[in-house]
Amino acid sequence: YWIRDLSYCPRKRDVTRQRQCFKSCFDDSDCRSRYRSCVCDYDCGMSCVKRGISCPFLAPPDHGRIVYSNENKFGSRATYECEAGFVLEGPKHRHCQGDMWWGPSDSVPYCTKEGMK
Repeated sequence: YWIRDLSYCPRKRDVTRQRQCFKSCFDDSDCRSRYRSCVCDYDCGMSCVKRGISCPFLAPPDHGRIVYSNENKFGSRATYECEAGFVLEGPKHRHCQGDMWWGPSDSVPYCTKEGMK
C-alpha cells in the first residue's frame, strides 16, 4: 500500500526465504525506473514495485467467500468469510503483494463446520 514511512513499513529479516522482495528504497528516485514506485510491500518493507500490477483472483473456500477491498490490484485486501454454521480457520485477511501473490502465503484460510474441530 502507498505509505512512505520506513519506520511504519520495515523489511522483516527472514522474509526473503518465503517470497521475492524487490529493491529496498526510500523514495521513487531510488527505483530508477518510471515504471516502478517506492511503496510499502508488507513484509518486504519499502520496495520498488512495478506500477499497475495485480494478483490472480483467489479461489473461495468451500462454504465461504472472499471480499476484495480493491479487486485483485496491488495492496488490495482479500477478506475471507464463512457461511452460517461454519468457522474460519487461518488468517482472515491476505494482501496482494509486489511479487503478484497473496500473503501471507504459508497458510490458506478454510471454513470448517462449527463444533467439528
